[in-house]
Amino acid sequence: MLRLHPTLISIILFILNKKPLKSNRMNYCVYILYSEKINKFYIGSSSNIESRFEFHNSSLNRIWTKRGQPWKLKRTIDCKDNSEALKLELKIKRMKSRKYIEEIVKNGIPL
Repeated sequence: MLRLHPTLISIILFILNKKPLKSNRMNYCVYILYSEKINKFYIGSSSNIESRFEFHNSSLNRIWTKRGQPWKLKRTIDCKDNSEALKLELKIKRMKSRKYIEEIVKNGIPL
């Protein structure tokens, strides 16, 4: 019997209850969330930022971001495809710098 992790089940159920995007074209982006409650930033990437943002703040969320609810969306950065979004997400995470993230939130990606 196939056993799925409860977090994966929550994510699947949440996505199934969402309407599909109006366009077949995926709009990939990197997003930065901020929680005043835990004074932390969260960086992620998605092809459906609205659904993903709702999930981070929903009662179905059983991942790390649950403890920071409510999250505020501070910045989105459009990417041409999933590969570019994942690379940018990892680049920001590898910097391990709150100051760098705050700069992105304020001014966008530094070149």
